[in-house]
Amino acid sequence: MKLRISIILLTMIIMTQASMPVDWYYGRRLSYTDATGLALAGVELFEPNVFWSNPLSKSFAKPVLTASYKVGILSERRTVKIYDSFDNTIGEVAIAENSFSRGDLGNLYFLMPFDFMNLSVGIRPQYSFDYYFYREYRDDFYTKVGETRLKTTGKVYNTSIMIGRQFMEKFGIGAGVNYYFGSRNYFYHDSILNGNVVNADTSGSPNGIGFTAGFSVQPLERLLINLTYQSSAKLNNFIDEAVDVKYPDLYKLNVSYLAAGEIPTKLGLAVQYSDWQTIDPIFDKTVEVGFGVEHLLLNNVALRYGFRFEPSFTAPVVHNGAVSLGWGFTLGIVKIDAGAEIGRRIIYSENLMTADNDDLKIYQNTANVLLGARIPIDRLW
Repeated sequence: MKLRISIILLTMIIMTQASMPVDWYYGRRLSYTDATGLALAGVELFEPNVFWSNPLSKSFAKPVLTASYKVGILSERRTVKIYDSFDNTIGEVAIAENSFSRGDLGNLYFLMPFDFMNLSVGIRPQYSFDYYFYREYRDDFYTKVGETRLKTTGKVYNTSIMIGRQFMEKFGIGAGVNYYFGSRNYFYHDSILNGNVVNADTSGSPNGIGFTAGFSVQPLERLLINLTYQSSAKLNNFIDEAVDVKYPDLYKLNVSYLAAGEIPTKLGLAVQYSDWQTIDPIFDKTVEVGFGVEHLLLNNVALRYGFRFEPSFTAPVVHNGAVSLGWGFTLGIVKIDAGAEIGRRIIYSENLMTADNDDLKIYQNTANVLLGARIPIDRLW
């Protein structure tokens, strides 16, 4: 029986339990590595974010220390379809609206160039569990009769040790070991089920090991291509000591081109492929695409912007888009990079961990701001 407009509207739709999107349950992969990558829609061939693909950039002539900080905001609106007496859809009604923000340290890495190779050590958040949902339930007299509260926090961090070697100034290879660690805290409270109170509270400490390998080639003077493979990783203690989760392999292609013109301009393309079907057959393979542009203006000021879209691994026909903007400049011996991104997602009931109502739809708006700094180590003394 489809939901109709009536005085029992609220009591019928509250039977759909609050549930988190599947990708937040497993951890939302962060598409950016630093302020530059955020502004360039995930492209990882421009200084300094090339570190995470392959530490081979010629621009790293001296030891560099980089750190960043991020603030993120998410607003969410949940709706269900409403029908007339003839089962015709006549619109949607909002059943919950939420928003939350969070500030976190971004990446921190150190790169040391040698005559025969580059050595780099870094840490960055790669998957985020931060999600919040709250909803009140009221009867026909607007008296509160219950509530649902769901909250998850935590991140999975990637600690990498990488080495890179360049050959004949046109080819390069890099490889490294990734150690994943973090925390995942889940809390659920429901006080509407037959007057009973349901509480669930779990916490885990995900950890595991993987590796990264990369290959760079410069077939033309203005063209640079980088291929990166990040292996799958089994994370122990994901929910508790008894539950493990395996993250999929990631394959990424980065292409940058130095365009001719009066203003030095770099064009970047990033394509990332991941196969979530290897984790669970009900999931799908996904291809994320990002496009970024960097203009080098006067006084070494860099203007950056980009666009990206990514499908959900639970419904790849639904694409989630985001636009980004950023800049970089020098302040004394410190190079400052800033990036901002706004995105839009639509999530359907099949994208949730549990949902009893096929008419449920979630609209999400996201905003992220990231500020980073690069300091040449040899200039500190």
